[in-house]
Amino acid sequence: MLEQVRGRPIAYRVREPTESDMDTFLMRPRAKTAFGQTVHTWEVAQDVKFREKMRYDRRTDEVAEEMVETDEIRLTKFIAIPRLGVFAVDDTLSERSLGAKSAVSRFRSIFEQLLDDVEVTVNFAGTPQDAQRALDTWKLEQFSFTVRPFNPTVRKLGEKIHELMTNDHVGDLPLNFHPVAIRASADVTPFGAG
Repeated sequence: MLEQVRGRPIAYRVREPTESDMDTFLMRPRAKTAFGQTVHTWEVAQDVKFREKMRYDRRTDEVAEEMVETDEIRLTKFIAIPRLGVFAVDDTLSERSLGAKSAVSRFRSIFEQLLDDVEVTVNFAGTPQDAQRALDTWKLEQFSFTVRPFNPTVRKLGEKIHELMTNDHVGDLPLNFHPVAIRASADVTPFGAG
C-alpha cells in the first residue's frame, strides 16, 4: 500500500483544490528486517512552495518582508512494525519537519484520498502528559554511546556538549570523566566532516 501511494500528491484540508494545492505526499517507503521483525519506514512530506523572506535595510533601519518561491519540502519520519500493530512518528516541529500530529493527519488523508475503501484509524498510545509522567518516573541506569572527536577542537568542551544535548532534548547527564579515559575508534566521523 505504501508503494501504491508513493510520490502521489494530494491536497490536504482544501475544499475544491486546484493543482497548486496538491502539496502533500508520501515518500521513501522502505522495508527491512530487524530482530526477526519486518520493519517499515517512510516519510510524509509537504511541498513548501513559498516561504517568507525577511531583509533588513541598514540605510532606512526597516525590515522588508516578501514571499519567495522555493522548491523545499518539510517532512516527518514514520516507522512501523505491522506484526505488532504499532508505528511511531517523529514529533520534531521545525521549519524542516511537520510534527507528528500534522504528519499523522496528512498520512490518513493520503490513503483515504488515493485508495478506494480505505479507512485509516490512529490510536495514540498516550498523551503528552503520560509521556511526561513516564519521564519523571523512569530512571536511566545504563546507556552506550559513540564518542566523536570535535574537529576543530572546541575551546569549552563542556558548553558545546551541553548545547548539543539541549538541541537533541537530552536530559541531565551527570558524569565525571578524564579526557584520557575516552578513546574514539578510527571509524568515527568527526563533527564538520562530510
